[in-house]
Order: sequence, then C-alpha cells, then structure tokens
Amino acid sequence: MVSSSPRQQQKPEKESMDVLMNHALAELRGMRQEMSALRKDLKTMKRQLGQEDDDDDDFADSPVPLLARIQKQREWDKVGMEIEQWAEKILFEEGSQEEEDGWKEVKCSKLCSQYNKDGNIQCYVKWMKDSRGELATKDDEELYACIKLYATLDSPMEQVCEYLSDADSLPDYNDIVVKHQDLEDITPHSKICWGQSPKILFIKPRDFVTFCHHRWLRDGTQVVVNQACDPDDYADAMHQSKSLKAFALRGANFISPHPDDPNKTRFSLVAHANPGPDISPWMARLAVKNLVPIEPFKLFHKINKCVQSHEIDPERTQMVNTSPGRSNRPGGLSQMGYACFWPKGGGLKEGFLHAHHPDQVDPIEHHKMEEEENQADQQQHTDQQQQHTDQQQQQQQQQQQHADEENSFEAENE
Repeated sequence: MVSSSPRQQQKPEKESMDVLMNHALAELRGMRQEMSALRKDLKTMKRQLGQEDDDDDDFADSPVPLLARIQKQREWDKVGMEIEQWAEKILFEEGSQEEEDGWKEVKCSKLCSQYNKDGNIQCYVKWMKDSRGELATKDDEELYACIKLYATLDSPMEQVCEYLSDADSLPDYNDIVVKHQDLEDITPHSKICWGQSPKILFIKPRDFVTFCHHRWLRDGTQVVVNQACDPDDYADAMHQSKSLKAFALRGANFISPHPDDPNKTRFSLVAHANPGPDISPWMARLAVKNLVPIEPFKLFHKINKCVQSHEIDPERTQMVNTSPGRSNRPGGLSQMGYACFWPKGGGLKEGFLHAHHPDQVDPIEHHKMEEEENQADQQQHTDQQQQHTDQQQQQQQQQQQHADEENSFEAENE
C-alpha cells in the first residue's frame, strides 16, 4: 500500500483552519450589520431631537472605539436575556407554595384593605442569595428578600404602557423613588439609571445604580428587566451623593394583554433587593414584615387608579421611534429603586412566546403549551442522540483510518 502524502496528513489541519476562518468572517459580518443598525438608530435619534443629520461618522468624536462599544452592548444584552430567563422561571415555572419552592404568600394589611379590595393582587416573598449569577458579590452568603407579584389592571395595555412610560407620572404612583436620572444610554433599548429612595422606617435614604433593559415579545408582552450595578463606577455622574448604597439586585416586569378582556392588562413582577451593608439581617426582616403587606399593594392600587384617568395622546404616539427592527411603542416604568423610561419607543421586537403563570391562563391552553414544550424537548433529545451517534461513527472512522495508515506504514517498512 502507498503511504499517505504529507498533503493528505495536513488536510485535517487545513480543514480546521477553514472552519476558524469561516467563523471569523461570520463574526465580522455580524459586527458590520450591528454597526450599520447602530448608525441608523443614532441618526433616527438625532432627527427626533431636531439635530442636523449629516453624513459624518457618528462615532468620530466618541471617546469609546466603535468595536468596544458594540462589545459592551452585546455583554449587556446577554445580561438582559439572563435576567429575563431567571425571572421567567420564578414567575411562570416555579410554584407559589412555601413547602415546595420557599415562597410565602403575603396578604394585604387589614389596615390598608382598600388597596386590594377586589383581590386582583397576589404577592409572595422568598429569601434568596444574591441572584446576579456570575456578577453576584463574591463570598456573600446573606439572604435578601425577593418579591413576586401578579396583578390585573382595569385598563387596556396600550393605555397602561403609555402612562408608565411617562416620567411625569412617577410621583403619582411610586413613593419609593424620589429622584432619578439616566447615567448612560447603552442602546436604544437599554440604559444605566440612578435612583434615590427616601427614608423608610429606620432605613435612611439610599442610592441605586441599575441596568435597565426592555423589549417586546411576539405575544405583545412588554418585558422590562433590571440588575444592580456598582455605584462606584458612576460616582462622578451621581454628583458625589452622600446617600447610602442599596442594590436592586435583579428584577423583571412582564406587562401583558389580558387574553379574555381587551380592556384589562396583566402584570407579573419579580424584585430582589439588598437594602445595603449597614442593614443587619434582623433589621431587613423587620422592614420586610412591616412594608411588604402594604407597599406592593399600594403601588399597584395607585397604578390601576391613575391609568384609568389617563388619556392616550395621539400626537405623542406619532413621535415614537421608527427604526427598523424596533418597536414604536412607548415603554418603561419605575419600580423599587429605579426609574427607566422610553417614551419614544426603541424596544427590540425580537422575542418568543413565554410560558404563562398557571393562575393567569386557560387550563386547556396551558395544557396545549405544555404538550408543545414536551414535543420540543423530545425533538431536542432526539437530535442530541443523533448528534452523539454521528460523533461516535466519525470517531470510529477516524480510528479505522489511523489503523489502516499504521498497517500501510508497517507493510512498507517490511
């Protein structure tokens, strides 16, 4: 037998180089598309602000190189998706039983029963470690209160979203944020925000620095997620505030159209917070015991009442963002420790149908969705098995080829 030539021996290496080159080219093409989309977004924002739209490089005067900015945007978008997946699991997959999943239902205080007289608000609390995944504070074993809440608002979703996206509406419903400011615009759908809370019980005013991100799912749901940032990274922008630090560790808001009544809106929320290193565990539990039976119910009672008296402004809806691939719907809101608003739109329209909470879906529809999810899981399992089989066959072929080459080499030497 003839031995394999050096060119044949180098073929696998050449093929691996071709694969790497293809991946690199695909990555460059993707970055080029992102750069083009980003330029279009910036030009659209300039036109909306009444600035001249010239043909100069949008990033000519930027201190941050374009590629570094795109990389930063990718990293934050990845964080946004991680938060959303975390929140979906808590809100729509986990149960609400204390014995099973650790969630304890919190009833509205009898002294404030008017906040939930129709029983449209359900609230639960659970004590958890820092939920920020890889970005969590190292060696922090402390447990912090996490709240999840489900509410039904007596107004159409379009009316709810427009009202909440207006920064001027904040004082009407949220007593926990008294000051707020945008610190950094990352993309048209995400930003870093500063918020300040007032003194609450024995807890002094707090500064929150929070990443906020929003997008729209295919079923019409608006998703606004948040995660705490390090305030020291934005000390200059905060004008050296002397307030103590607190952290809106992770949170999410799912605002969805009601499936049975177009004049109502469903709201699902999860909020996990660290009140600050100066608050001891027993003080934190005391604050939660006194505040959670009141504040979440008061918040949504006020939102529900204020939205009903709000009238949609047709002129405002004509001014919203019209960039390709982005929603023209106003978005954003204010929650515990943060305020983020996109009144002119800009949220990404990409999305997927999310699972619903069992209490907020028709049983037949829920069963159908479970069947579809099971079929998808089975198909994925089948594909993985087939891929594993193909890999084994490929390895066997490579081993056989190697054995044939060795036999050929030995035969030539003889």
